[in-house]
Amino acid sequence: MDTRLLGRSLLQAVLTGLLAAFAYEVMVRTGAPLCAPSADHCVVDLLGDLFTVQIGGLAAALALPVFARRAGLGWPATVAAGAAMVALNLAWFAAVT
Repeated sequence: MDTRLLGRSLLQAVLTGLLAAFAYEVMVRTGAPLCAPSADHCVVDLLGDLFTVQIGGLAAALALPVFARRAGLGWPATVAAGAAMVALNLAWFAAVT
């Protein structure tokens, strides 16, 4: 039972991450002002697509505990799933950069 709830929560979190990354990428492609006009350097310009993936991973990592608690999972499973998502995000970022 918990596996199915965790799977559904994980799917919802991943879809949230994909939506956040897509929304961010649309803002970048349409030229939305994401940096201050007086800024000399902007993270958006420096990291490019890598930053888009990081935004999606961060959104998924933040959404997973919320969806897990709403699904009725206990605190140990919620904390373990959230920590695993953050660890996966950090490992991916360390491997790519």
